[in-house]
Amino acid sequence: MPNFEFSNTPIASHPDQLTIQDTEAINEAFDKVFYLEKYPDVRMAGIDPLLHYFLHGWYEGRDPSPHFSTSYYLENNPDIAKSGNNPLWHYVTIGRQEGKASQPGSAIYDLEPCYEAAAIEPFFDANFYLAANSDVADAGLDPLTHYLMQGWREGRDPHPDFSTTFYLEENKDVSDKGINPFWHYVVAGRDEGRGALPPEAVPGGGAEEQLNTEEFSELAHISEEKLVYEMNTINDEFDTVFYLSKYPDIKQAGVDPLMHFVLSGWKEGRDPNSNFSVDYYLEANPDIKASGINPFWHYVIGGRAEGRNPRHPGGFVAEKLITQLPLEDIVAQWHSGETPKRWLDAKNISRTILKAVGRQHNKKLLLSVGHDNYREIAGGIQYCIQREEELSAENGVIYLNLHPYQPLPRLAHAAEDPDVAVNLILGRDMLGAARMSQLILATEMLAEKLPDIHVVVHHLLGHHPEQVTDLVLATGKNQCHFWTHDFFSVCPSYALQRNDVTFCGAPPVESNACTLCFYGEERVQHQKRLQSFFERLDVHVLSPSEFCADLWGARFGAKAGKLDVHQHVSLDWIAREGATPKDADKITIAFLGYPARHKGWNVFDHLLKSFKDDQNFDFVYLGTNPPPSALVRHVPVSVTSDNPSAMIDAVADEKTDIVLHWATCPETFSLSTFEALAGGAFVLTNPNSGNVAATVEKLGRGRVLAGEDDLVDFLTDGRAKNMVEKLRTERKKTMVSRSVSAMSFDFLNKTSDK
Repeated sequence: MPNFEFSNTPIASHPDQLTIQDTEAINEAFDKVFYLEKYPDVRMAGIDPLLHYFLHGWYEGRDPSPHFSTSYYLENNPDIAKSGNNPLWHYVTIGRQEGKASQPGSAIYDLEPCYEAAAIEPFFDANFYLAANSDVADAGLDPLTHYLMQGWREGRDPHPDFSTTFYLEENKDVSDKGINPFWHYVVAGRDEGRGALPPEAVPGGGAEEQLNTEEFSELAHISEEKLVYEMNTINDEFDTVFYLSKYPDIKQAGVDPLMHFVLSGWKEGRDPNSNFSVDYYLEANPDIKASGINPFWHYVIGGRAEGRNPRHPGGFVAEKLITQLPLEDIVAQWHSGETPKRWLDAKNISRTILKAVGRQHNKKLLLSVGHDNYREIAGGIQYCIQREEELSAENGVIYLNLHPYQPLPRLAHAAEDPDVAVNLILGRDMLGAARMSQLILATEMLAEKLPDIHVVVHHLLGHHPEQVTDLVLATGKNQCHFWTHDFFSVCPSYALQRNDVTFCGAPPVESNACTLCFYGEERVQHQKRLQSFFERLDVHVLSPSEFCADLWGARFGAKAGKLDVHQHVSLDWIAREGATPKDADKITIAFLGYPARHKGWNVFDHLLKSFKDDQNFDFVYLGTNPPPSALVRHVPVSVTSDNPSAMIDAVADEKTDIVLHWATCPETFSLSTFEALAGGAFVLTNPNSGNVAATVEKLGRGRVLAGEDDLVDFLTDGRAKNMVEKLRTERKKTMVSRSVSAMSFDFLNKTSDK
C-alpha cells in the first residue's frame, strides 16, 4: 500500500498524498455507512472507508455515496480520468462548480446566482422589484432569483437608486464581459467611484446613503467564506506588484488587489500574474467559461494538474495576434474627444515669439516638430528634444516645439481633421494650442522680420506631413533637418514590427508579408505621403548611427538631400582618477528604462524567476516606472536635461556589472546602452538589437548572444563570471570619458555661418 501522507499543501492530484484540505472537502460528500454496507469486504478488513476510497475504491469503480457515481463521472469526463485526479475530490472542489453531473439524471448545480446572491441580497429591494415588475409578481416568482437569472439582462432595476441600463452603458468592461451590473457595483464598482445612476437622476439620499454604511463595506468585501478560501488558495501565485503595475486604476482606487481580482478583476479580463491569461484560459476551456468560476482559481486547484495551459502555447506572439485590433479601432481608442478651451491665432503666436526674440541678440528661431509633450513623457526622443531646447538658450535661439494636441498611432488623416491641432511649447513654457494653419500663417509673418528660422523634424506621428511641408516653406526656405530616431518615415510601425510582434525588415508594400500586417493598408498611403514630403523639400537627414543610416537608406523610397551620421554620445576610456570603485559581493545584473517587452523586459523577467534562489546574482531595475515584478530591487531613476547623467550615476552607484538590453526590434541608437557603458557595465544583447549589438561588438563591451538559451547558459557556465572578473579588474584602472553631441545645433551653426 502506498504511503498515506498528510500535508498542508492544497493540491490533491496524486492519489497517495491526501491533504487536510482534501479530506475536509470530500468528507461531507462521503457516506461511510453507505460505503461499508455496499462493500462488506472493506468492513471486514477493518479499513477506514474514506481512506480506502481515496486510495483504492475509486480506481475499482466504487461509489462514495448514493448520490455520486464514480464510473459515470469518469466516463463522462475523460479529462478527469486521464489526469489521475480522485473523481469525488474533483467534483466537490471543481466539477460541481463547472456544472458537471454527479450521476445519471442529476441536476446541474449552478453556483453563479448563489455566489452573486450572497453579495447583493442586503441591498436588493424586493418590494420595489415586484412593484415595478408586475409580471414577476403575478407569476409568483422570487424577485431576487428572477433578477439574478434574467432580470438584469432585461434591463430591470434591483433598487430605485440603481439603474441597470445606465451602469451597463457607462461601463463597457462590465457589459462586454456579461457581468451582473448590480453585483459588480456592490463588490467593486462603488469602491472604484463608478456611478449607480445618471447624474441628473441622483437623489439626495437613498441607496447612495444606504450603501455608505459599515455593513455594506463588510458585506461587499467578504460576502462569504468561499471568497476567503478562494483568496487563500491563489494567494501564493497572485502577483500583487504585477497587478498594480498593469492596472494602475486599481492602485488609484486604493482597492486590495487580490480582493479585487477575486471579486471582479477576472471577470473584467484582468490577469493575476505574467504567466496566466484570463481571456485565453476562458476561451480555451469553454467548460470553465460556461461554469462562471474564477479561471485562475480553477487552474491552481485543478487545471494545472489536468494539463490545461495557463497561456497560449504559442506564447506572446500568438496571444497578440489573436487579440490584435484593426489599426483604425486602435486609433478610435486613442481619440479623447477633448478640444482646447482656448485657441491661439497667428497674431497671438507671432507677437509672443517676437517679444521673446527681442530679448535675444541673434534673432534666431528654431521650430521643433515632435509627437508628444517631451517635458511630461520620458523617453529617448523626448530627452533629445529636451537637450536641444536647453542648448537653444546657450546658442541664443528661441525654441518653439509643436506636437499634436490629439496623439495618434499613425499620421493624421485629412478626413478626420484637415487642420491638425498642436500644442506649442516656447522654451520651457506651454504657450497653448493652435491649428497648424495658424502656426503656418504666423511663421510667414515672422519670416518677414526674422531672417534665420529653421525647422527640425524629430517625429511626424499624429501630424499631416503636408502641413509640416507648408510650415517649412513658410520660413522662406525649402530646407529642414530630419532625425531618424526610429523608422516611422519607412512605415507606421516605427519599430518595423509586423503586427507589433516580429521584426519585418520593411519589405515592399506589395509583398505578402506587408499585406498580412495590420499596418499594411495604412503603409501604402503613408509611404506616398512621406515620399512627397522629401520630394517637395531639401531634407537633411540626421541618423544617430551607421546601422540606422544603412537600414533607412536601403528601405526608404525617397532620396534625402543629404544624410549624415551623428551619434548622440561618444565614449572613450581613460586612466582612472580618484578612488577605486568597490565591487559588489554578487554579480549585479540591471535593466534600464521603461520595462517594455520590445526592450527585453520579458527576458529579464524570465531571468528573475529562473535565478530567484541563486545567491550568485543580484537583479536591479533602474527606471521611473514601478517594475511589474516583486523579484527585483527597484531604484527610481529619471533622466532629464537638468540631470542628464542620472542613469549613468545609478549604474555606477549600484556597482552594476551587466545590463541586459534584449531588444526584439533594431534600435537606431539606444541611449540606455551608452548609459550602461558609461556607468561601467557591460551589455548583454541579441543579434537583432540593431545599434545595441553593433556598439557592443565594436567596443567589445559585453556579448552578443545567439538566443535566450544561450543567455541562460552564459550566466551559468562560467562565461559571465569570467567576463565580470575581467570587467572589475579593468574598472579599477580606467574610467569613461563621455562626450554628448549638440544635436541639431552641430549642423544649424554651420548653416548659419555660411
